[in-house]
Amino acid sequence: MTTHTILQPAGWAKPKGYANGVAAQGRFVFVGGQIGWNGQSRFETDDLTGQVRQTLQNVVDVLAEAGATQVEPGHGLTGTTPPHAIDDLPELPAVVYLSEVSHHHRRDAFCFGGGLYIDPIFPEYELKAIVAREPTIAASAMRRVEIPVPAAIDYYGMIDMASGPAAIGDSVVFGFRPQAFVTRANVVGISGVAGMPVVETISDAYGREVAWPV
Repeated sequence: MTTHTILQPAGWAKPKGYANGVAAQGRFVFVGGQIGWNGQSRFETDDLTGQVRQTLQNVVDVLAEAGATQVEPGHGLTGTTPPHAIDDLPELPAVVYLSEVSHHHRRDAFCFGGGLYIDPIFPEYELKAIVAREPTIAASAMRRVEIPVPAAIDYYGMIDMASGPAAIGDSVVFGFRPQAFVTRANVVGISGVAGMPVVETISDAYGREVAWPV
């Protein structure tokens, strides 16, 4: 690598007086101040929400030019900001935390935590998860779940089987607002969720590609 490399996504108009991004020796990547116009330096909307969305996409495109992976692209892109919980915003939720039932103890089932973490920005509420052997969105698959306080990072989630069955090996799907670096779980990028799902990437919490299954 030379002293530095200008990062210019293919098809973007050449910037005047600045660079969209720079990769320097030692693998430092600097992203220029992005705004809400497209790669041709044209604003497609004067709507604030639309321009913020375009700004975030511009940052993703410049980082991708350096070979970076967006393990945690930001809750504005995944539709899991606090306002998404109370308002009808354009971004649809696009991230889940997937675990599985590991064992039973007395009248409860337990699922692996592995850094399961619910952002405490929200007030306390009844936590539920979908527990099923096959993919489903049926309300009958919802189960009540208890987890320790956020200060406890590694633990099991306790599934109340009084709210429904939970067999060992069943998938457990949480839809809370996660933080990848805290969960320390693998992050899987999937396309075509609404039709034919395809696994595109699997990486650890630091963005390093991992083989699966191990």
